[in-house]
Amino acid sequence: MKSLTIILNTVYESITRLTLLFYLAFGTIILLVIAFGLRGLYDDGVLIGISFFGNQIPVIDGIDPSGFIFMTTVGGSMSAILLLGAFATASIIPETLRKGTIDIYLSKPISRLALLLSKYMGAISAIGVALFYFMAGLFIIIGIKTGIWNTDVFPALGLIILMFMCIQSMSTLVGVLFKNMGLVLVFVYLHLFLFSPFLRLRKELVGLLTENAIVHRIFDGLYYALPQLSEMQERISFLFAPAAIEEITKFSFTPFSYSLISCAAMFLLAYIKFKRSDY
Repeated sequence: MKSLTIILNTVYESITRLTLLFYLAFGTIILLVIAFGLRGLYDDGVLIGISFFGNQIPVIDGIDPSGFIFMTTVGGSMSAILLLGAFATASIIPETLRKGTIDIYLSKPISRLALLLSKYMGAISAIGVALFYFMAGLFIIIGIKTGIWNTDVFPALGLIILMFMCIQSMSTLVGVLFKNMGLVLVFVYLHLFLFSPFLRLRKELVGLLTENAIVHRIFDGLYYALPQLSEMQERISFLFAPAAIEEITKFSFTPFSYSLISCAAMFLLAYIKFKRSDY
């Protein structure tokens, strides 16, 4: 029960932060724009296409019009969704470890593992609520307006939450090591927009600089040790285009598997540091 209380309190703290409230408000605006602008195009009662504020949405081989909407709204904004989530939860661990706050927590009959895990799950739950609100709203609006109920949105939702679990593991580790919200955001930002895209193209980019096998192995090690965010984002977008350019868009769970291992390893390192620290 104590762990559940901490999780619920963490969810409440996250939702009341301006960043997450901004995300919810921004998501609501997007949903309203789509609701007002989206129209189904019919011929003798049969849906032949979709228009958005009078502009017909292109029909691409292997992607139905609803899938195109999901790809552009969800796939196109995924990095922003993850970064806003990181902003909303980045201060959770540093504030928990602040002098006075951590003393209160440690005075309670709860283990350090349960405390750290409860804070972690609270952050994930808060972002999960916000993501469910947006994705379910998108699913309902598109379904009502077009009659196409694209259920791919729900596995995509689960995979995006898995991505945020990886980001939150990184935030937890950096937060425990440095107790600084700014550094948490710097590490998340750099990995999301720099390290992960670079490591994805490491063979080509590193090959331009050196042919040294040891250097290549070092970057290969980093690629598998860190969450593969770029690959995961791409795979999630492909959920809405299963038949498009099959050789490129063929879905694979491999990046998620490696990232889950990385996620667990980072959380374990954070716990070891937290357990051995004297507060």
